[in-house]
Amino acid sequence: MNSNITPLQRIVWESLLDSDMNARYWRRLGRRYYSLDKAAKIFVAVASSAVVASWALWKDFPELWKLLSGVSAIVALIQPFADWSGQARSMAALRAKWSHLETSYEVLWAKSRQMTDAELESALGELKVKENDLIEPEANLPHDDDLLEQCFNEVIVSRGLA
Repeated sequence: MNSNITPLQRIVWESLLDSDMNARYWRRLGRRYYSLDKAAKIFVAVASSAVVASWALWKDFPELWKLLSGVSAIVALIQPFADWSGQARSMAALRAKWSHLETSYEVLWAKSRQMTDAELESALGELKVKENDLIEPEANLPHDDDLLEQCFNEVIVSRGLA
């Protein structure tokens, strides 16, 4: 990055990197929760069907039948409370908002050299308001520090900062 940038331009650049990282993070975490929800639903469906469809087989393996039935029931009970599907939808929405912010910061960064400080400050302020609106939805979702660090490192590499 050019060392001849103004403090406001530095804020735009850092906000661009932050939005890129957040878009990557929420996309990957959302995929994880979508896959978890899908796997749980498939497991319950298969286990429930297998239990009923093969009653004759289960008489030879009663402990396995009890274990499969019990685990299936527990997973089915946990699903509504864990709300993996709802969390995945919320994460997808956050990803979309962060991606939009990333694009907005990209455009602002590209234009920043031709803008006055007052224009840049105003445009940056508008984007920061949108960014602040994401704090509450993020607070109610799971957090993964290791994944966040991976996404940060991906941004560093993809932007040629490594």
